[in-house]
Amino acid sequence: GILIRDARSLELSHKVNIVLLDKTGTLTEGAPKVVESYFCPEGKSELSYVNAIENQASHPFAKAISQYTKTLLGIDSLNFHVEEIQNVPGMGCFGVVNGKKVVVGSRSWLESQGMNTVVDWLPHGEIEKIKANGKSRVWASVDQHLTCVLILDDQLRSEAKQAILALQKEAQVKILSGDNA
Repeated sequence: GILIRDARSLELSHKVNIVLLDKTGTLTEGAPKVVESYFCPEGKSELSYVNAIENQASHPFAKAISQYTKTLLGIDSLNFHVEEIQNVPGMGCFGVVNGKKVVVGSRSWLESQGMNTVVDWLPHGEIEKIKANGKSRVWASVDQHLTCVLILDDQLRSEAKQAILALQKEAQVKILSGDNA
């Protein structure tokens, strides 16, 4: 549904020619899960630092990553000291965990932080296929070292396709997503 706050907005709605929709939680169920992961040789052990940051974040991806880490490693990050955590909307989050700088987010954002994301342990062709299939990729680094790439999938809401098709009859529809930021 659409919430219209006043009559004036409803009266002007016939002039709308572009509709912007947020992907996560609007078009999707809002319950993403980690479905695949790629780690550097020591990446699984460093995943606990990533988890410590994600435990502090509110994005649905952060919750999925925390759950995945707890299942994979059988641990929680309660004994980690997290400081200087910052969320950057549409990009990711970063902070310091037990003295190590941890950055979690989109590839382009990590690259803007000086991170080299072209590494030999990562099958880049496969990552591009995942991107083309609409799954989300979350990149993580610990102390300027790419640690892992986690692949998340969130099921499309059953009514999403029908709603988009109906909207496209009246306006141009754009999907907003941090995935390709």
